[in-house]
Amino acid sequence: DFSVFPAPLQQGDVLLSAAFDMGLIDEPSLLMGGVLSLDYALPADVGLTIGFEAGIAGADAGGSRSLGVIPVLARFAWHPNWGVRNLDTSVTVKMGVGIGFWLGERQGLENPGGIALGITLGARYFLNEYIGVFTELGYDHYMLPFKAGAREPLLNGMRIFALGVTFNLAAGGAEAE
Repeated sequence: DFSVFPAPLQQGDVLLSAAFDMGLIDEPSLLMGGVLSLDYALPADVGLTIGFEAGIAGADAGGSRSLGVIPVLARFAWHPNWGVRNLDTSVTVKMGVGIGFWLGERQGLENPGGIALGITLGARYFLNEYIGVFTELGYDHYMLPFKAGAREPLLNGMRIFALGVTFNLAAGGAEAE
């Protein structure tokens, strides 16, 4: 029944998630970091959450092109109910900014930044009413850094995979109807 939250979630629940994430910048080089997200289960007839996420990641793109990024994103997710006990799956759409900063030789130069967009598929398994483990696979794109007047970014950063833990801060909030 896709019209209600999956069994581990209820309307009014507040989910705090922490994850280790990995991705790439277009050198290609490995982009690694961590992310925190906070989601609120809307009092709606379908399994929807809204929230935000922020994190930090860095990559060594070779010498003077090493960079870091702090993504700050708004999140909107749909949680279809597959009827599997303790399983919460989601499709999440994200939009925000990537606040960039140079590392290494370019440190102190004008900091890069740009728009951040994403879409991920996630699966969360609740071990009990309050704690779950999850993974996300998708494409969070941090368009960094923009050169003044340029149409294309100099480097593109993207998060592809995340693995983490979720805490349900308001487990059993408002009962789902």
